[in-house]
Amino acid sequence: MVDLSSGQTRGQYHPQRFRFETIWMQAEGCEEVVQEAWQQPQSGYLLYQVSQRIKTCRMALQRWSRTINRPTKNRVAQARTAYADSEKGCQENRDNREAYTRRNQARRDLNEVLAQEEKY
Repeated sequence: MVDLSSGQTRGQYHPQRFRFETIWMQAEGCEEVVQEAWQQPQSGYLLYQVSQRIKTCRMALQRWSRTINRPTKNRVAQARTAYADSEKGCQENRDNREAYTRRNQARRDLNEVLAQEEKY
């Protein structure tokens, strides 16, 4: 008899490794989260205290990362639609300066969302 199972049972939970996202350094609040977590009092030998501080930072960053605004496919699609609509408005109303202002803002918004998506 041959066992073709992968050795994992259904519903078994395997947590992902923690990875620090470089983009977090640009996000508002990251530095404060790390500072606050690092300053939590720890007891034990020095090396143990350092490892506990790292663990505290990891857990704090994981909680914090769930609250930050990440670009999603929906936000990208919305930005593309807004830009396409504003471009259409410019073509229909060539003399309307406000239409061009809206289009330029929509282009900036789209570029910003695309840049954020690229970083994640």
